[in-house]
Amino acid sequence: MKRFFLLLVFLLVSCNSPEEYSEEWFLEKLADPDWEFREQARNIMQTIKDDASLVEKYSIGSWLSNEEFANSNRDKEATYLKTLKLCAANFAIMYGFTEAGKLSGETLEEVIDEEEMIRLSKQYDNHIHYFYTRALEIETANFDDTNWNGNGITYYDMKDAAMSKEVGNIRDEIYSIESNDSLIELLEGNEKLCFIVRRQNPNNQNY
Repeated sequence: MKRFFLLLVFLLVSCNSPEEYSEEWFLEKLADPDWEFREQARNIMQTIKDDASLVEKYSIGSWLSNEEFANSNRDKEATYLKTLKLCAANFAIMYGFTEAGKLSGETLEEVIDEEEMIRLSKQYDNHIHYFYTRALEIETANFDDTNWNGNGITYYDMKDAAMSKEVGNIRDEIYSIESNDSLIELLEGNEKLCFIVRRQNPNNQNY
């Protein structure tokens, strides 16, 4: 009778155990302080969480599909300016990966043709200058420098330096995404929307 009882308890525990490598299984393992891979698993899960947060933060598509954003009365110019800066940072990363691909023989997007890399590099560089210049034009458009005293530094130069730092910070945060798949998906998703923004802009000139 005792053996039957122990067997019954074992079967019940086995039936209630989560499937190996399922989300429930990992959560159960993470709660076990003696699990040898606990710290590594926690770091991986945190990385996945951080990546998802950055993708949401810097995805133009996420902004546009957000119901709260769509129904808000936000300043359209501020939103447009934010998009221009993000597009500049987005293409700066794509340019960097393409330039690195020239040295290694393959880009992050798995482009291996050297002529295609050269074409893409020029295209991305043009987009960087376009979006950055448009953003800077907007930020400095309505400034009256009559009483400006910048100790030899123009207001334009000051805004240029500030925006360069801001775009650089956006670029660096996006760079910190660990998952290549998540990073490429974000960059390519933004790229499509940035193309639309540029095509619809009346000041669509090359730089």
